[in-house]
Amino acid sequence: MARLIVKPLSRPLLGSVPVPADKSISHRALILAALAGGRSELRGFSYGEDNVATQRAFGQMGVSIEDDAHGTLRVHGVGLDGLSAPSADIDCGNSGTTMRLLSGVLAGQHFASRLVGDASLSRRPMGRIVKPLGLRGAVITGAPRSDGSGEITAPLEIGPLPAGRRLEPLEYQLPVASAQVKSALLLSGLWASAGFFKPADRRGSRSEGVCSRLARACAVSRPSLGAGGANGPGGHWPPFLASILSMSAARRAIRSCWPASHASRSLTSSRFRAPMTTTGLVSNF
Repeated sequence: MARLIVKPLSRPLLGSVPVPADKSISHRALILAALAGGRSELRGFSYGEDNVATQRAFGQMGVSIEDDAHGTLRVHGVGLDGLSAPSADIDCGNSGTTMRLLSGVLAGQHFASRLVGDASLSRRPMGRIVKPLGLRGAVITGAPRSDGSGEITAPLEIGPLPAGRRLEPLEYQLPVASAQVKSALLLSGLWASAGFFKPADRRGSRSEGVCSRLARACAVSRPSLGAGGANGPGGHWPPFLASILSMSAARRAIRSCWPASHASRSLTSSRFRAPMTTTGLVSNF
């Protein structure tokens, strides 16, 4: 058996270690950027296969994304009503986060879509997202699992939401704690007639996390206010710049989130020099 001997140094360690970007926040920041009005910039984007699946999905729905291949994405957001119907199935690969979060986004669209995945993802339970979205009035179905358990799996057929119809308000207690389901229901509330999804834990208190805090940092109405306000039908929020970090001490945080420039204004303009900072974002949403 190999032996490893570690000898202490006589001086402190010096240097730097690159920290990989946070995968969960990368998903959510990309989704909010795609639904913003204008160009947002995401720095430190994670290139994990799951995040790339989400990036590819929004490309299929008409969102232009410039990628420098070094972790910086420039996302040209299309607003809440600007997504286009995909011409083919949206392949989520092995990403349950992509499938569940996109289900929340697609539930409010007036076009049909189909989410598929690899063999492993196609065995994962999706009833936990299909049921509450159905309670909101979404048109969503899945494939019954072959073991007779009554569970629903991918592929998921979503929409179209009938013309003139919007999703309903929802207060829902999740039978199984799930960050993905919470985020999906929160996102679906962007197309609700009034009142976003209000998650309650088993003690009855409101739960909160990355998706809702990031949304507020990007000037989206508070989830409890619903979509009937400034971010209502046809609305959007300002584009933004976000540096995506992974910080265990802060339990995964997004720092330096502030409105990006419009038109010809420079990102370095003094107007945008003071950041709005969200710190200590918990990783349960």
